[in-house]
Order: sequence, then C-alpha cells, then structure tokens
Amino acid sequence: MADAKTSTNPSVVSKAAQALGKSYPNVRKVLAPLGISDDHEGWRLLKAKTTTSQYLEDVLRKSFPKVPELKILAAAAILKGEDPFAEEEKAEDHKKVEPVVVNSSVTSSDTSAILEVIKENRTPAQMKDRELLELYAKNRDYEIEQELHKRAKFKRFVVLVPGKYEPGKEVIDIDNSFEMLKKARRMEIPQMASFNGNILQVHRITELNPEDRRTELCPVCGKALFQGYCQDCGLDFGGVGMDERAYVNLISKSASFDAKSFSDRRAVYASALKGLEDLKQTWPSIAPEFEDLKVSNNLPQLVIMKPVLSEKKMDPFHRKGNRTY
Repeated sequence: MADAKTSTNPSVVSKAAQALGKSYPNVRKVLAPLGISDDHEGWRLLKAKTTTSQYLEDVLRKSFPKVPELKILAAAAILKGEDPFAEEEKAEDHKKVEPVVVNSSVTSSDTSAILEVIKENRTPAQMKDRELLELYAKNRDYEIEQELHKRAKFKRFVVLVPGKYEPGKEVIDIDNSFEMLKKARRMEIPQMASFNGNILQVHRITELNPEDRRTELCPVCGKALFQGYCQDCGLDFGGVGMDERAYVNLISKSASFDAKSFSDRRAVYASALKGLEDLKQTWPSIAPEFEDLKVSNNLPQLVIMKPVLSEKKMDPFHRKGNRTY
C-alpha cells in the first residue's frame, strides 16, 4: 500500500503545465479547489474513473481561457496518465536511432548530436548533483528544485554570490552550493557559514522559488490578490492578462473612474475579460498613455517579488543586535 504521505505525482502535473505553457504552481492552484491536493489522496482522486478527461478539459478551459484548445486537450490527457505525444515521440525516436544502426558513415558531429538528444531527455532523477544544480541556476525549474531539495534531505545548501540583484535573479554560487549539498546529506547546515573568509547566508532551495515569493496586486485597488482574486473589490483577475491588468490600473487612476463604485469596477472588469482591444475601444483616452508606457517598458508594476536576503546586514555573532530568525 502506498504511504499516505506520498505526494501527488509531480511529473504528471509538471508535464501538463508544460503542455499548457503555464507554471507548475499555477496548475496546482487550479487543481487544489477540485480536491486534488498535494498528497496521496489527491493523486488517487485525479486517477479516479469519476475524474474524466472531459471534466478536466472543462476546468482547464475555464481557468486558462487564452490557452489554445489543442493544448487544453493534451494537458487533460496527461493529467489522466495518458501520453498524447506517444506515437509522435516513438516515430521521432526511430528516426534518431536508425542512422546509428544502419549508416556506417555517421560522423562525430552526428554522434555528438545524438548523445546530446539523449542527455536532454534525461529526467532530473537521472542527472548528477552538479549538473542538476547548474541547470537549476539557469531556469529555476520546479521539478529540479524538488529533486535537489530531496537530495539535500530538505536542508539548507544554496549559497548566493554576494551582490545586489533583482528579486528572482539572484546568482547562485555553484561551487560552494555543490560542496554544501554534499555536506547536507550527512550533517545539519547552519544558516550562516564562512566561505573564503566571507560570512554568507545558506538557503534552502525552496526559498528561491519565484512563485512563492511572487505577489500579484489588484489593478483597481492595489492590494494583494489571492490566487488572482481581490477580496476588497470582489473581482477575480485570474483569467486576465498582465497587459489588460495594466490598462485597468491606468483607468482606475483616471478622473472619470470611481474605484469605490461597484458598477465602475464591474464595467472595467467585464471589458478586461474580453481583452485589450475591448478596453481600448471602451476607454480610448487611456490608449496613448498605455502605448507610450509599454514601448518604454514602464507599464504599472502589478507583481512584486519578495527578496531572499534581509536588507539589514547580518551579524552572525549578534554583536550589533541584527538577529535573524
């Protein structure tokens, strides 16, 4: 019998997210209200006969209205444990293998290309520690994060290169993190450690997860959204794009808009659901400002990222009272 603590199969959800072109946490947020929690019972419910592909298609279609229909169908099939690309991949694999078997004139560059394909198709569990860490430093992939977190026995091991970085763009010190990863398997890792005479903070890899540090703001009132929903305004922006949200924010600051008026909020929200063009047609006076700000990359920032490090200088000996808990 499967252990009750076994989590929902992350690779299935991750592959579905990839098919949709969405992040793993975003797909998780869609599945959670259905009862498909991140545990063994959630996984059993997802596999249940009563949870049909048709039902999942409808849920995904409603949650991601801008995702093309064929991607929705593929993602739903993946969530049910099917492989919609099996025949295509089988044919492609046959084509890749055939030259190696029958063609004696294969060049070294051809062999390198084939080996590269094999290398790229490995799962995170099949990769070596340093290779996995280098890959994570490039793309912050959730599956890789979880594999490294498991290998570190859920302990701290990530060391960042000192410097000022935008939240979510911190540079990982590969050499020191690799050494700490090896130590994490056999000992506890302190929050602060010395590296070549520098006292640096050591993080759990999950602390770097951009989705957990990301907070979306309501384009009308500016308060934090919870899974796309603003409790104060009573509006769900989960299915509204970021350009549309920026346009709504500019409208909310205009003299003709009353943010306290429920009818004004509903009107701008209904237009936003229809898309950017509808917003421009309904509030044409905002369009020139929006276009100027978009070209200069200065649209309203409706997403904030929490920094990993404390802004205060950390004193490991607490001599100045800068304690970190």
